[in-house]
Amino acid sequence: MTLLESLKLKGRAHTEVGTKEFADAVIERLGQEPSTFDVIRYDKAIKIKKPTLTNVKSQKMDLIGVDIFTRGDFNDANIIGDKLG
Repeated sequence: MTLLESLKLKGRAHTEVGTKEFADAVIERLGQEPSTFDVIRYDKAIKIKKPTLTNVKSQKMDLIGVDIFTRGDFNDANIIGDKLG
């Protein structure tokens, strides 16, 4: 029985299913094969080429700028700049 069929038996439309009810229905069906769609089997794992990693600490990095986040009622960025400068 599909999720939709079981909900219709309980008098619930599929649009009324919440996250918890959906998760419960999925857990209830773990290990079962689909009844509506074709079963797909993945027999062989595909090989993925791993990227070459570099040592970031050995790279030369320059600090060009910073972002500053503040709280307050500032309508003019110059007010903040004057207080920081």
